Amino acid sequence: MFRVLFTNSYPPKKNLSPDEFLDMKINWLIKNERVQDLEKVLKVNPEVGKKPQAISFLIEEYLSLADIKSACKNASLIDKDLQDDYLDKFNIYCLLNEDRREEAQLLFDLTKERGLKDSFFENKINFLVILAFVKDCLFSNGEKNETNQ
Repeated sequence: MFRVLFTNSYPPKKNLSPDEFLDMKINWLIKNERVQDLEKVLKVNPEVGKKPQAISFLIEEYLSLADIKSACKNASLIDKDLQDDYLDKFNIYCLLNEDRREEAQLLFDLTKERGLKDSFFENKINFLVILAFVKDCLFSNGEKNETNQ
């Protein structure tokens, strides 16, 4: 089945749109837990990044293995036009984890403007932002004190 679906395969001309054909491929990969193959398809075909089930599956698969770095790497492949609260929240976390606070804050604000109402998530993100700020202040003050001595 894999060779039939993924070796120079084109969508049928009748009874199945290209989008439905892509959904069929993604669902088959997810059902058969073909993580590496799904990642390859995602990197080769940007249309897959518009499908939340593909990205969510990869993220959850890596999170279940406690591999946050790989989960965040796949989160970066999310299509910019895709609006999915779960994926946006995870992407915000990844940006904070990679110390890209300004981007995380921007995405967080955009997600809130779009209608996200999750006080638990807001509180945790605000805590992480404040924690990173405090960490920066402590380390920058420590470095100044060491150089002044």
